[in-house]
Amino acid sequence: MGLIQSSARKLVELLAFCRVAFGASASAETFDTRALETLTRGVYAHVRPELIWSVDAPSVNKATARALLNMAQLAASALPTGGAATVTTEAQGDQIMIRVEARSHRVRLRPEVVSGLNGERLDGGLSGQWVQAYYLNALVREAGGLLEHHIAEDLMTLAARVPA
Repeated sequence: MGLIQSSARKLVELLAFCRVAFGASASAETFDTRALETLTRGVYAHVRPELIWSVDAPSVNKATARALLNMAQLAASALPTGGAATVTTEAQGDQIMIRVEARSHRVRLRPEVVSGLNGERLDGGLSGQWVQAYYLNALVREAGGLLEHHIAEDLMTLAARVPA
């Protein structure tokens, strides 16, 4: 029974996260960052990395919320053996800078994820890992922002600058 309860809780938390991250929760134009933190912590409760949430803004617009959640989830997937993902935001004039750092002794991103982050299309079908990265790139660009990434052996950085 414990396993069933744990699995059900995981699915409920992932569904709530995905509704905001991928657009099913489209009625809200702004999102409370405390609610976004709760959603993200729900997902991180079922993965190895630790989440460090340092988001100062009390609320963010829809594009920023979705970018923030997708970046946090991509950081978790880049840390399969554990580590720490730090999520920060900073207001810079009429833009918000979102920065997610994934740190571990072994950070990795699949090549198709890197292709998606670069906005490149895949040949020969769609990979599940590529879809989220490509969606993030398209989301940020459509909002009038810019997405950057850097990958090293022990650090992956995702940074997005989006209109506030």
